Amino acid sequence: MDGDGTGRNRPRRSRSRHAGSIAGYTTRQGQRWKFQIYALKDPEKPELGETRVTRGGFKNLDEAHAALADALKKKARNEKFQGRVPTIAAYTAEWMKSLRLEASTVQGYEKIVRNHLTPELGGIRLDKLTATRIATHYRELEKSGRRDRRGYGKPLSANTVNKVHVVLGAILDAALDDGLIAVNRARKRRTVNAPT
Repeated sequence: MDGDGTGRNRPRRSRSRHAGSIAGYTTRQGQRWKFQIYALKDPEKPELGETRVTRGGFKNLDEAHAALADALKKKARNEKFQGRVPTIAAYTAEWMKSLRLEASTVQGYEKIVRNHLTPELGGIRLDKLTATRIATHYRELEKSGRRDRRGYGKPLSANTVNKVHVVLGAILDAALDDGLIAVNRARKRRTVNAPT
């Protein structure tokens, strides 16, 4: 028999399916918390039904409650929940397809992405990119960022580094709008003031 004396498993304590639930679990690093909600698989195709969305790793209950509240707001706005957060390279490829700009502008962005963003930052997940890593990348570009044949490996001009900064900021703004990151690290003071 189980603890309630009925021989049945007691239902776990949780919120309603509509409001989501929070639970604790143990890791090698100590107690952690996770939340779970049910949301539409694709808000544009409600006929596909709902799927369970779980996020964990929160260090305390307050963090988990705040994250759950954000997720419920996202659900209320009918935003799509992503599974695994994509890398900068993968997301940028999709972002480039969505641009409605002059062909010459898009070509300029493509060159910046190809030469100065994806080679060093492309493999990083969007939510793992830090302001420190961005600032370090700018310093590296200033020292040896040129990729043209005549000047390969020489310092990149301040103007071009600033263009890289503008493009990366736009990419991360889009990722923020898509709910993939909580903050645009390229807008932090250390990175905004980085290209000089």
